[in-house]
Amino acid sequence: MVNLCVKVPISQRRYWMSKAKEQGITVTSVIVEALTQKFGEPENQKARKP
Repeated sequence: MVNLCVKVPISQRRYWMSKAKEQGITVTSVIVEALTQKFGEPENQKARKP
């Protein structure tokens, strides 16, 4: 596993973190889901679920 750094305004980060917490999910899982939907997964491997 590696870290993915994305710079966003702190107000958006706070909002997204609170919405994820309300729904009992992590922002990491949302980001991984969005990237997988947009680009898919490498053909020779499947992404690990966080």
